[in-house]
Amino acid sequence: METASTMALMTETLGMMLPGGAAIPAVLGDRYCHAELTGARAVEIAEENLIPDKIMTAQSIANSLRILHAIGGGHQRPDPYDPHRRKIRHQS
Repeated sequence: METASTMALMTETLGMMLPGGAAIPAVLGDRYCHAELTGARAVEIAEENLIPDKIMTAQSIANSLRILHAIGGGHQRPDPYDPHRRKIRHQS
């Protein structure tokens, strides 16, 4: 699995992507449909004043790291021991 797929799966696990988006192959037209749904949801999020702190929780961060380890991830994947990531974990 390469970096783009790894990051897409992690982004979806964090709750920062609509469900199912990470699994759509790049060459399918379904990507356009997902992009339109994403744009509509982005407008809703702005109207709701929903911020990332309310979407990404300690549990979603832990789950994204589980996904990372389960799939093996791309070679440029985030390092779970990175001091910046540790700071994010401690703040949530």
